[in-house]
Amino acid sequence: MSDELERIKLKKLEDLRRRVAERQKLEEEKKKVGEAKKKILVGALESDAAQYLEELRERDAATAAEIEDIILRAVLNRKLKYKLEAVEVEALERRIKGIEPKIVIKRRGRDEIDLNEKLKEDVEK
Repeated sequence: MSDELERIKLKKLEDLRRRVAERQKLEEEKKKVGEAKKKILVGALESDAAQYLEELRERDAATAAEIEDIILRAVLNRKLKYKLEAVEVEALERRIKGIEPKIVIKRRGRDEIDLNEKLKEDVEK
């Protein structure tokens, strides 16, 4: 009976060791993939774009991850011919979030007004 208990204990212990080793291996692979992504992004982004992406990661991690994936796909498919600037990263962010560009008009002594609203007012008059 005690031999059987010893075997069960050893089997459970070995299973636990195997799980820990697998978990460590997965963590190491994730770290390697993360480092490879960083290297690719450093090569694909100007310094201001990298800084903007880092700030975006703190504000909105999901959008930043999506932008990183877009950039990585473009680099890996050899469609990116130059380094991206912050304005281009910001444009990607706006496109992902669905924010449309808008033109704002400000006249002396008045509040800012969207161009669409101004055109509607002009049509109504």
